[in-house]
Amino acid sequence: MKRANFGIALLATAAVAANVSEMRTHYLITDTNRTPLYEATVITTSGQERSTETYLLRNTAGQKVRIDVDRQWASGKVTSEYSVNGGKAVKVTLQMPGSARTRDEWRQEMKAHPELQTADIPVTIEGRGKVVKTAESEWKSGRASVRSEAKAATGAEFIAAISPIRTLLGFPQFGGACSTYEFVSDGQRCAGSTQLRIGATRPDCDFDAAFGAPCSLDQKLHAKAQPVNGKVGAY
Repeated sequence: MKRANFGIALLATAAVAANVSEMRTHYLITDTNRTPLYEATVITTSGQERSTETYLLRNTAGQKVRIDVDRQWASGKVTSEYSVNGGKAVKVTLQMPGSARTRDEWRQEMKAHPELQTADIPVTIEGRGKVVKTAESEWKSGRASVRSEAKAATGAEFIAAISPIRTLLGFPQFGGACSTYEFVSDGQRCAGSTQLRIGATRPDCDFDAAFGAPCSLDQKLHAKAQPVNGKVGAY
């Protein structure tokens, strides 16, 4: 996991959503023959003190995976919560380096002190009543006891459920979850696939509501105004 990539992903998200309180985009993921595999909605918000990303993923069998990424700029904490089919979430918290207290200060600090992008990052994994504390360097070393504790906090069934999404998270649209994915997937990392295709499609507020993330009234009205065919946009 490279801190530089993580920083770039955060800056990109902030730039995209800087002028809106919340932005949603609905996607369809297919194989190379255009056979549907997943539907997804990405919800982003951005602010000087806090930025969030929510990824709602559902495969054709109906399995739902929700990932919530919460970036608290003032505290330097990045918290990601992963849940399957509405079950109890597994949470990963990263304590980012530096002393910045706003999004813009953080961007300036990263530019002024590039060494922070490779600083060792404290990591906390919480799930199934267990709390595992480690660090990026220790995790990368492959220390067996830490990996075993992390696996116990997630559970084999949970890992099996989220393993297939590693190729989805390889798309830039879902890249914000990649900095924490390996901690809940028994060390697996995001990896793009040439066998998958992704495209923005018509908004689906019913899809979002099924994950407990209903659209606002304005978003519903905007979604209805989107063309059934042709160019689609955020809602």
